[in-house]
Amino acid sequence: WENPTPVYPTPPRNAPAMATFEARLESRRNNFKKGTDADEMRRKREDEALQVRKQKKEEALQQRRRLGNAGMANAENIAPTGAPEQSPLQEAVCKLASSNADEVLAAVQSLRKALSKEVSPPIQECINMGAVPPLVGLMRIKEA
Repeated sequence: WENPTPVYPTPPRNAPAMATFEARLESRRNNFKKGTDADEMRRKREDEALQVRKQKKEEALQQRRRLGNAGMANAENIAPTGAPEQSPLQEAVCKLASSNADEVLAAVQSLRKALSKEVSPPIQECINMGAVPPLVGLMRIKEA
Protein backbone atom coordinates (compact mmCIF):
# COMPACT_ATOMS: atom_id res chain seq x y z
CA TRP A 1 0.00 0.00 0.00
CA GLU A 2 1.48 3.23 -1.04
CA ASN A 3 0.40 6.55 0.38
CA PRO A 4 -1.37 8.41 -2.32
CA THR A 5 -0.37 12.03 -2.76
CA PRO A 6 -3.01 14.35 -1.41
CA VAL A 7 -5.23 16.06 -3.89
CA TYR A 8 -5.90 19.71 -3.14
CA PRO A 9 -8.91 21.44 -4.58
CA THR A 10 -8.00 24.05 -7.10
CA PRO A 11 -9.08 27.57 -6.21
CA PRO A 12 -11.55 29.33 -8.45
CA ARG A 13 -10.01 31.39 -11.20
CA ASN A 14 -11.19 34.74 -9.77
CA ALA A 15 -9.86 33.96 -6.23
CA PRO A 16 -6.70 35.78 -5.15
CA ALA A 17 -3.49 33.85 -4.91
CA MET A 18 -3.05 31.98 -1.62
CA ALA A 19 -1.87 34.41 1.02
CA THR A 20 1.08 33.77 3.25
CA PHE A 21 0.52 32.33 6.69
CA GLU A 22 1.27 35.66 8.37
CA ALA A 23 -1.19 37.50 6.16
CA ARG A 24 -3.94 34.96 6.90
CA LEU A 25 -3.17 35.18 10.60
CA GLU A 26 -3.30 38.99 10.52
CA SER A 27 -6.57 38.90 8.60
CA ARG A 28 -8.06 36.48 11.10
CA ARG A 29 -6.83 38.62 14.02
CA ASN A 30 -8.37 41.75 12.50
CA ASN A 31 -11.71 40.01 11.92
CA PHE A 32 -11.84 38.45 15.41
CA LYS A 33 -13.66 41.23 17.25
CA LYS A 34 -14.85 43.68 14.67
CA GLY A 35 -15.82 46.43 17.14
CA THR A 36 -12.47 46.62 18.93
CA ASP A 37 -8.90 47.19 17.92
CA ALA A 38 -6.54 44.98 19.92
CA ASP A 39 -3.73 47.55 20.04
CA GLU A 40 -6.07 50.30 21.14
CA MET A 41 -7.60 48.13 23.85
CA ARG A 42 -4.14 47.13 25.10
CA ARG A 43 -3.10 50.79 25.28
CA LYS A 44 -6.25 51.62 27.22
CA ARG A 45 -5.59 48.81 29.71
CA GLU A 46 -1.99 49.95 30.18
CA ASP A 47 -3.11 53.56 30.72
CA GLU A 48 -5.70 52.51 33.27
CA ALA A 49 -3.17 50.36 35.13
CA LEU A 50 -0.72 53.26 35.14
CA GLN A 51 -3.37 55.63 36.52
CA VAL A 52 -4.28 53.16 39.27
CA ARG A 53 -0.61 52.75 40.24
CA LYS A 54 -0.10 56.53 40.35
CA GLN A 55 -3.22 57.00 42.46
CA LYS A 56 -2.18 54.30 44.95
CA LYS A 57 1.32 55.78 45.19
CA GLU A 58 -0.09 59.26 45.80
CA GLU A 59 -2.51 57.99 48.46
CA ALA A 60 0.27 56.13 50.26
CA LEU A 61 2.47 59.22 50.17
CA GLN A 62 -0.30 61.44 51.52
CA GLN A 63 -1.04 58.96 54.29
CA ARG A 64 2.66 58.81 55.23
CA ARG A 65 2.79 62.61 55.32
CA ARG A 66 -0.35 62.81 57.47
CA LEU A 67 1.06 60.29 59.93
CA GLY A 68 4.44 62.04 60.01
CA ASN A 69 2.92 65.47 60.55
CA ALA A 70 0.50 64.19 63.20
CA GLY A 71 3.34 62.58 65.16
CA MET A 72 5.48 65.69 64.87
CA ALA A 73 2.61 67.95 65.97
CA ASN A 74 1.73 65.75 68.95
CA ALA A 75 5.33 65.57 70.16
CA GLU A 76 6.02 69.30 69.80
CA ASN A 77 2.72 70.68 71.12
CA ILE A 78 3.30 69.32 74.63
CA ALA A 79 4.21 72.37 76.68
CA PRO A 80 4.87 72.78 80.41
CA THR A 81 1.87 73.94 82.42
CA GLY A 82 1.47 77.70 82.38
CA ALA A 83 3.69 78.29 79.32
CA PRO A 84 1.97 79.51 76.14
CA GLU A 85 1.93 76.86 73.43
CA GLN A 86 3.88 77.62 70.26
CA SER A 87 3.18 76.06 66.92
CA PRO A 88 5.87 73.80 65.46
CA LEU A 89 6.58 76.46 62.83
CA GLN A 90 7.12 79.17 65.46
CA GLU A 91 9.47 76.90 67.39
CA ALA A 92 11.43 76.13 64.23
CA VAL A 93 11.75 79.82 63.34
CA CYS A 94 12.97 80.58 66.88
CA LYS A 95 15.54 77.76 66.67
CA LEU A 96 16.95 79.19 63.41
CA ALA A 97 18.62 81.94 65.48
CA SER A 98 20.25 79.41 67.82
CA SER A 99 24.03 79.10 68.05
CA ASN A 100 23.72 75.30 68.31
CA ALA A 101 24.22 73.83 64.82
CA ASP A 102 22.16 70.73 65.63
CA GLU A 103 19.16 72.82 66.65
CA VAL A 104 19.45 74.93 63.51
CA LEU A 105 19.63 71.79 61.37
CA ALA A 106 16.56 70.31 63.08
CA ALA A 107 14.69 73.60 62.59
CA VAL A 108 15.55 73.74 58.88
CA GLN A 109 14.47 70.12 58.44
CA SER A 110 11.13 70.69 60.19
CA LEU A 111 10.48 73.80 58.07
CA ARG A 112 11.36 71.89 54.91
CA LYS A 113 8.98 69.07 55.85
CA ALA A 114 6.19 71.52 56.65
CA LEU A 115 6.69 73.42 53.40
CA SER A 116 6.82 70.28 51.26
CA LYS A 117 3.24 69.28 52.09
CA GLU A 118 1.37 68.66 48.88
CA VAL A 119 -1.91 70.14 50.06
CA SER A 120 -1.83 73.74 51.33
CA PRO A 121 1.75 74.17 52.56
CA PRO A 122 2.14 77.01 55.13
CA ILE A 123 4.25 79.22 52.87
CA GLN A 124 2.71 82.55 53.84
CA GLU A 125 2.80 81.68 57.55
CA CYS A 126 6.54 80.99 57.34
CA ILE A 127 7.11 84.28 55.54
CA ASN A 128 5.02 86.17 58.11
CA MET A 129 6.97 84.58 61.00
CA GLY A 130 10.23 85.82 59.52
CA ALA A 131 11.74 82.48 58.48
CA VAL A 132 13.10 83.69 55.14
CA PRO A 133 15.97 86.03 56.24
CA PRO A 134 17.60 83.43 58.57
CA LEU A 135 17.30 80.76 55.87
CA VAL A 136 18.93 83.06 53.30
CA GLY A 137 21.67 83.79 55.82
CA LEU A 138 22.25 80.05 56.26
CA MET A 139 22.68 79.66 52.51
CA ARG A 140 25.50 82.22 52.57
CA ILE A 141 27.51 80.22 55.10
CA LYS A 142 30.31 78.28 53.44
CA GLU A 143 31.39 75.20 55.37
CA ALA A 144 33.77 72.56 54.09
